[in-house]
Amino acid sequence: MLTIEVTTGGNIIDHFEYMPPGAMGLDMIPNDSGTVLRPALFIKTDKSMRGSFGANPQINIRVAPFALNDVYLFSLMVKIGREWYLESWLNYHADGGLGLQLFEGLANQMHIPVIILDEGTEIVAAYEVKNSLRYGFKDYLKVLDTTEPWTMGEFDMAKAMVLGTLPRLDIMWGMHPKPPSLKIGLEVTLGK
Repeated sequence: MLTIEVTTGGNIIDHFEYMPPGAMGLDMIPNDSGTVLRPALFIKTDKSMRGSFGANPQINIRVAPFALNDVYLFSLMVKIGREWYLESWLNYHADGGLGLQLFEGLANQMHIPVIILDEGTEIVAAYEVKNSLRYGFKDYLKVLDTTEPWTMGEFDMAKAMVLGTLPRLDIMWGMHPKPPSLKIGLEVTLGK
């Protein structure tokens, strides 16, 4: 059984209070023994979405990496059932070291918790999904460890530029059937 312990105040669930259904994010939560933090996906839903998931939904996870001006971006995509595609963007150099923690967790954890929130911020379901991304993230860490850090502003600017060129999420899902190398994806170099 999956046990989720989330403290109140200052965690990702607080941020979901004002987000629309379909929003997804990642945070670190304690494992079942409470000794190690591991990445978990949080998805805000509404009654209609949850109804279409069913009691035991099929949940799949993929990643699409992109490089823009020496900034690496990772779209973590989730498909629930047949019709729901969600994404969250990962920044290896996120402020406070959270990016590194997420990447290391995604490279080492066998399973990824997926926590479903209701229209507010209540947890209504929690699942564990086999982490099919582990080996891809091990490779990503090897490359990212050698990169020059980028700022949040540079990441946000690169993400905005990449988002302007990407197809719909369901199409992008089909373009990335397994964890690709960092050489796959959009690569653009702009003059500095």
